[in-house]
Amino acid sequence: MSKNTKVSIIVPVFNSSLYFRQCLDSIISQTLKDIEIICVYDISKDNSLEILNEYAEKDKRIIIINLQENRRLGAARNAGINIAKGEYIGFVDSDDWIELDMYEKLLNTSLSIGGADIVTTTKIYRNRAENQYIERHIPLESLRKSKNEFNKFVCKNASAPLWMNIIKKKLFFDNELFFAEKLQHEDVPIAHALYCIAQKVVIVDLPLYHYRDNQKSISNTATENRFDLMITSIMYLNNMKRLGLYDLYKDECDYWFYTRYYCRMLSTCFTDFPVIRRDYIKKIKEEFLKYIPDISKNRYYQTKKWERFDIFLWIINKNTSIACFIYNIYKFLKISFLIGKNSIFESKWKKIKH
Repeated sequence: MSKNTKVSIIVPVFNSSLYFRQCLDSIISQTLKDIEIICVYDISKDNSLEILNEYAEKDKRIIIINLQENRRLGAARNAGINIAKGEYIGFVDSDDWIELDMYEKLLNTSLSIGGADIVTTTKIYRNRAENQYIERHIPLESLRKSKNEFNKFVCKNASAPLWMNIIKKKLFFDNELFFAEKLQHEDVPIAHALYCIAQKVVIVDLPLYHYRDNQKSISNTATENRFDLMITSIMYLNNMKRLGLYDLYKDECDYWFYTRYYCRMLSTCFTDFPVIRRDYIKKIKEEFLKYIPDISKNRYYQTKKWERFDIFLWIINKNTSIACFIYNIYKFLKISFLIGKNSIFESKWKKIKH
């Protein structure tokens, strides 16, 4: 392995044997050769480790970390960060793959401006079943305006993935920003903070990362942990406050907390349970009000376009019991086919709607 490692690529490995070879092939064939490939084996139930050992025999740049228990994606990434030798960190999930020149393009872009803290792409290839399409994550114009405007965009918007970037390793250690462990939504506490704390962020307007919707992957398993989002969202706010970013972007952070935590968690309660759990809704509401007592004063909330679900949120804020009662009746009627897709009520509703 080169002593001058440019990028440490961290690959958490869990139940991905079906796609793992494609992932590894895309990494070991990178046009940028000064890389190390840190694969963190998170106790799979398939033959991913056999595949990993096979590749490690052929390519000495591959380093294997064996976790002693299944600790989820965040812990796997942290384990990789802790031993990384590269100036930059990159992340690839073991069921995804990347363009062969991805890291060379990202690194050259950094070098062209004298060294960036983060180089990210605006777009990814999203692969769902047999379909592939380009999905934009970061609008190019957000950074062209100013770093401050870019920070506002990042703080307010839900998605800030880290696997389409290279990030200076020192950003993690200097700011004590590490992934949440043994939780889903592990990147929520740190992604926005990393983008904001970085002095230089550069965008490459190309899709270089292939994201696969794999229902068996780490991020799509353990549905019993659906409430991890509550914990990681609070960690997000606490990190922003600790780093002095919250006061700078209060409206953006609060609105993110409202849409990402409050709305999404309540939506989960309404969609994932046969009968609404009032105790869950009460807990979600209490946690939200603890951090944001009055979202109605938020400038983004005041200008948002109201949708059907917002009516339920308004009722919940007024009276949780009434909201649960109304929605349980709605679900009962829907299950009874009284307002199903082929029902008379639905067809009449559509006519009224239009």
